[in-house]
Amino acid sequence: MKSSECLKPKKHYYNLDFCRFVFVLLIVNFHNFLHEDTLYKRFSDIDFYQKMHQMSSRAYIFVEFFFILSGFFLAHTFFTKKELTFSEFVKQKIVRLWPMLFFSLLCYYITSLFQWGTFNFYNDVLHLLFLQSVGMELSWVNNGPAWFLSSLFWNSIFIFYLLKNYTLKNVNLFLAVAGMISLAAMVQFGQGSIAAIGPKTMINNLLPTPFLRGFIGISLGYFLYCFISPYQKKQQDTKIKKIGFTSLEIFLFVFLVYYTSMNTFLFNNDVFLLFVIFCLIALFLLEKGCFSKLLNNKKMLYFGNFSFSIYMLQEIAFRFTDHVIFPYKSFVHNHFIFIWLVSTLIVIFFGIVGDIIVNKGMNLIKKYLF
Repeated sequence: MKSSECLKPKKHYYNLDFCRFVFVLLIVNFHNFLHEDTLYKRFSDIDFYQKMHQMSSRAYIFVEFFFILSGFFLAHTFFTKKELTFSEFVKQKIVRLWPMLFFSLLCYYITSLFQWGTFNFYNDVLHLLFLQSVGMELSWVNNGPAWFLSSLFWNSIFIFYLLKNYTLKNVNLFLAVAGMISLAAMVQFGQGSIAAIGPKTMINNLLPTPFLRGFIGISLGYFLYCFISPYQKKQQDTKIKKIGFTSLEIFLFVFLVYYTSMNTFLFNNDVFLLFVIFCLIALFLLEKGCFSKLLNNKKMLYFGNFSFSIYMLQEIAFRFTDHVIFPYKSFVHNHFIFIWLVSTLIVIFFGIVGDIIVNKGMNLIKKYLF
């Protein structure tokens, strides 16, 4: 496949920014009814929280949405910026990911001073080196969401290295075969679920599952970039096609939200949900339906900008609510829905503030050092 045949996407897909924001909140909601210092663990006797714990049990699948998007834009970078070297690509990844990682760990350290949680210097040094999800840790004491960052970083530079140094035909074959084998291994290991991640979660004591999970998603995103280009040619669609694409976009979006966060999904195989996410991203990239076009406006950029920081700082926000709000148990029991909404808003607030601090800090560093 020649690079000229590949898709050259628009400068920005604002409709995907909307999806980023919605899906990261669903991940936060999933964690809020899972972790030790969150709503469900503290107040499992509340029926509503018990139901949310059961109904949101598949929302972890939205991490794959972010892996697939990363693979898509990795392919775009490779095919449209041929002059970009491997070392430059690595530097770009570090500049993009490391500042928020460092800031999140700083927040963990500060909260540990108030005895709001633990802080492990050994583990966090590994975090700063993007080594949280490669099998070198014995425990994830804090900063659990950073596993995604480590997997994203190493898989991205690994695949980019292959693309820069080997023939495209061989790389495509490797990614297709290795990706399929990895997905099969994850599904069989997790008995239909690909959420089996943790510091000691290894397949055959060799392959760390968080790393495999990232490899699968980024490989899918790469192939999405390569195969979608013939269908994005500008052409006048009929009303029937527009109605069909619009209906499919809305159906897939609602289906994912409903059956991962609002109702129990009975089909015990994440391959199906992964396929639905893949199709939804493809439809939003094609932008042939009214739903994706409606969401593709610059206002959605504000939603997408904060999704990364919301994800990285969610556990800091959980620590805050655990020590500031949750001690008032009678109030929580009497206003459990209000507390649920407030805890979510606090996560968003922490994400917005954290993003502003990191961006301003990086701008100051660039101004005075470069």
